[in-house]
Amino acid sequence: MNRDMDMTGIRNIIFDFGGVIVDLDKQRCLQAFQKLGLKDIASYVSEHRCEDLFFDMEIGRIGVEEFCQEARRITNSNVSDEQIIWAWNELLGDIAPWKIERLKELKKHYRLFLLSNTNPIHWHKCDKELDGIFEKAVPLLRTAPLETLRGNLPRSDKTGRSETRRDHIL
Repeated sequence: MNRDMDMTGIRNIIFDFGGVIVDLDKQRCLQAFQKLGLKDIASYVSEHRCEDLFFDMEIGRIGVEEFCQEARRITNSNVSDEQIIWAWNELLGDIAPWKIERLKELKKHYRLFLLSNTNPIHWHKCDKELDGIFEKAVPLLRTAPLETLRGNLPRSDKTGRSETRRDHIL
């Protein structure tokens, strides 16, 4: 955000999570799944399809345990839940310290909201770094209530809706 931009009249700022707040590294994630011998799962990540186990977890159709079971079934593998979670979390890069500081600075003057397609695995990894920065989250459905971010973020895995849907709040 340009510090010289005229923000007169602006009270709220909405941020996306992946690729904006947290950096993404698709290649590192692919390599992690391949390292575990989960080549078939790596192709799901590569294609970012909207009809697979990743999407099902993203919109809350399945939980983490079912996600890991399905990953093992698809790949005929015996890797642990922890290994699968590690590989999937390799998609996430860092949340740069300057971003956290900038968000804290903005929070002094604006209400900050987070709007995101995410899943419980990725959210769990980043939750502590973002604690207290966002007062509320923007729901992915017009009918979803505004809830406090900490533990109640109406992420796509909670609402069952993707942020790319037309019935999205924006």
